[in-house]
Amino acid sequence: MFESFANQSKTTPAEWLLARLTGPERAAAIYGDLEELSATRGRLWFWTTYVRTLIDLGWRTPVAFLIAIVSVRIMCRVYPRWVQYELRHLPTQWHINLFYGQLAVTSRPLLNAIAMCLWFALPYAWMRFGRRDRVTQVAGILFVSTLPVFSFREWLVDVSSILTMLILLAAVISPLWRRPLAVLTLTLVTSVAAIFGCNSLLAMTAHRAFLTFSPARGVGWLTTAFALAIAAFVCSRLHRLLLRQRSAIA
Repeated sequence: MFESFANQSKTTPAEWLLARLTGPERAAAIYGDLEELSATRGRLWFWTTYVRTLIDLGWRTPVAFLIAIVSVRIMCRVYPRWVQYELRHLPTQWHINLFYGQLAVTSRPLLNAIAMCLWFALPYAWMRFGRRDRVTQVAGILFVSTLPVFSFREWLVDVSSILTMLILLAAVISPLWRRPLAVLTLTLVTSVAAIFGCNSLLAMTAHRAFLTFSPARGVGWLTTAFALAIAAFVCSRLHRLLLRQRSAIA
């Protein structure tokens, strides 16, 4: 333990920043190579190569976040219009159930929350970790299984509910998919908690009740972006702790 602490204390700020993007072991190797080559090529070469390395290793995170934010904005624009369209064509009984909270399938609110959160989590994971990553694959499978919830068709919601529960159960049972599901679940929970927490704080600041509070469009989007940035940080951190380090140990 003391040896590990001593090694951390010797880490330079440049190496520490590099480790935030690629892990301590790989960062030490890359930084050591740069230091060794800089003895003959000079400090200017070292710093220009170091900055280029940071960009090469770190560009995916901000790009993934921007793509995920665009996906959320598209969903927020399309979803209300789709709901209004469906409400005009639904049977009367569905209108009664919808407004009184007695939906045809009791799991629909949960499915709806999962599906909406995946509009952020799926593009972020896809761009940040790649399409072959298990977190991305779990998010993609759940996105497809929960998508029918937007149809407002009872039988489709039933099928979506059963299929999603089977997928979640299979992922929990499987040692191969349990950790990716944990990363995705904690990311979704963090996004919902962060959005509600930020909006609650805004409502308290404005001395308004949370249920009736509606922030200005610009403020609302800045708050949502900040909350989703927290979720993105949690997702990347958990991915490194639960998946990358475990793969390195194995």
